Amino acid sequence: SLAYEIMFHPITQKMFVSQFDVDVQRRIDFFVYVVVKLLSLYRKEKELSYTMLEEILTNINPDYPKLVTEESFGWYLENYPIVMRNIALREYEYAVNNLMVYLNKEEVRPKKEFPYILGQQLSALREEQDKYVFFSKHLIQWCIMNNQKERAKDEIKEWIAILPEDNDLKVFQRVLKGEQ
Repeated sequence: SLAYEIMFHPITQKMFVSQFDVDVQRRIDFFVYVVVKLLSLYRKEKELSYTMLEEILTNINPDYPKLVTEESFGWYLENYPIVMRNIALREYEYAVNNLMVYLNKEEVRPKKEFPYILGQQLSALREEQDKYVFFSKHLIQWCIMNNQKERAKDEIKEWIAILPEDNDLKVFQRVLKGEQ
């Protein structure tokens, strides 16, 4: 594909490693433009296979394959595409905050656990314990609501050992005991 050829061209590669004579803002603008176009190509025109897209995005952000799977990528494009832009561009702070805003909306009830897991991963990368706990509690709640009781019990057991006085965890425990 033409997009693939452009992304792996030597000049483009120099842009990735900051060996190109442009200022930081123009370089950032370039990456934003490239990522938005790549996501658009993948989403609308299917000119790019996921494997090619993943290779390109990994070239921009080496963490990409550790954070995103093909299945979760598709889910994000469908439900909350800004997060994929944040991940591709290593805007982890924005990604975490966007995920928190998304999950705090009352009408949002994800059918997949992807935003919780990604939130945990990014919070751990950023060493933000409070946010890690936020995503972990939401994951437990998701497990309860999606009939993954054993997984919820295991998570609660681990968290109770760390936060024995946490009221949310106690509520989750009571909910699970009440359903037995």
